[in-house]
Parts: sequence; structure tokens; C-alpha cells
Amino acid sequence: MRKLITAVAILLVIVLLAGCSKVASQAEFMEFAEECRAQKYYKICNELVADANRSYFYNHDKDIIIFESYTMLEKCRLDNDSFENVKSEINEKLNISEITTGYVIDGVAYDIYYVDDEDRFYGEYQEFGFIAFNEEKDFIDFYWFYDQDYDPVIDNGETFDEFFKDNFAWLEKVV
Repeated sequence: MRKLITAVAILLVIVLLAGCSKVASQAEFMEFAEECRAQKYYKICNELVADANRSYFYNHDKDIIIFESYTMLEKCRLDNDSFENVKSEINEKLNISEITTGYVIDGVAYDIYYVDDEDRFYGEYQEFGFIAFNEEKDFIDFYWFYDQDYDPVIDNGETFDEFFKDNFAWLEKVV
């Protein structure tokens, strides 16, 4: 009996530390977006890329103590004709600022932009979206991050690289 309890406890710790990474339908994704305060962001994103080929991913890491991290990705593949129009609309509808250029994600170089939202409830880098553009392949990917206990500033390629590797490493397993 003692061995069974020990085995169950170890399994529970592993599950809690592993979090929940998932490929999702649009409905599941938007439900998760509501839970992690990203619904407004993704509603705007979805309007901008209505004709794109999209896939959805999310992850929910539960900290054993108090705080939880939510990370999301909507990958969009556009055709050549619509990419520039969508990128232009993003510049008009969202307040974006460049973080870094040529950042490699899954073998593809992206230009990364931070999305500034004046209605942000928590600290600046505890809840935010960022967009990855690849003009060569017509990719636009919309990311979201939410964690009440995240304090580091993300304002250049080096800080972004550390942030991305710490919080979006789960994508390597699902994408």
C-alpha cells in the first residue's frame, strides 16, 4: 500500500509539473483564451486573418504553490496576395513595437513585435501578446502570455530569447 501511495504521489507531481499542452479547435482555443484573458486579443487577430489557414495551440502550466502560466499560439498561413494587406491592417488596428528581427522559431526566421494594450490589468509583461511575421513564407503567428508572477522586462532580442525558451518550449513537442 505504501508503494502504491508513493507511486501515485510521484505521478501526480509529474502531471502537475508537465502542465497541459494541446492542439485545439478554434472553439476550444477561444474558450481557453477567455480563461487566460486573451479573448479580446484573439478576437481582433481572428478578424484580421479570416481567410488564413490557421492552427491553434495552448499550454497551461500549474505552479504547485499559487501562480499559473498560460501560453497560446495561433499559427496563420496566408497566400502571397493577402499577407501584405493583413500586415498593414495589424499595424493599423494594434499598437505594435518591434522586439527583434530574424528570430528563429522551428527553423523559420521571424520578426517579432510586442502588442501594447492600454487596457492591461496586470503588469506590462505579466499579460501580453506578441506577433511573429515571416514575409518569405507568408506566416503570421499570434502568441499570448499570461502569468501573474512574471516580472522580467522583454524589450530586445536577448530578453525575448530567454523569455521564449522558458515559456514556449512546450511548442517543440506539439508543432
